[in-house]
Amino acid sequence: MKTRDSFILFVFVAALINLSCTVNKGDKQMEKTNNGGSHALEYLFDIELQYQQGMAAVTSSENKIGHYLGSGDGAVKGPKLQGALRWDLSEEQGEPVCKSNLRGLIETNDGAQINFDTMGFFMRPSKSNPRKWSATAAVHFNTTDQRYEWLNTALAVWDGEFDMENYRHHYKVYIRARN
Repeated sequence: MKTRDSFILFVFVAALINLSCTVNKGDKQMEKTNNGGSHALEYLFDIELQYQQGMAAVTSSENKIGHYLGSGDGAVKGPKLQGALRWDLSEEQGEPVCKSNLRGLIETNDGAQINFDTMGFFMRPSKSNPRKWSATAAVHFNTTDQRYEWLNTALAVWDGEFDMENYRHHYKVYIRARN
């Protein structure tokens, strides 16, 4: 496994462990308590993604997981970050779990450009409803805009679903709070 993939997988597993031990405190914060300590995941934004048939790829195919499936656009809405985005999806397809790699570019309403790269999984929740896929991923951000450089070192995770009927994704994105 490549070093980048190993690191992203490590971050993903750590984020999932943190999520699996959480108590939901609304969209604003999720908290884990372990031996008297506390680590919080703070709500960052909601993200809506819509597949666009025939749209050209947005990102490089270098170091992607699996095969390119398509591209689209969408929106980011949250208290610290709002804007539009373009994205690409690559997958290693499986049954009922697929490894996923969603990458793209967020263009914030205040003019910043923020790249994002995810490593995660899609899973069908049940055979009775095969069009609704559950999805969770570790998220890495990269930007040169000073207003958002704090994202470059943030541990982030998103959780949500993909609806195959309308080719729409919806995720809630959380970052690990800094102490």
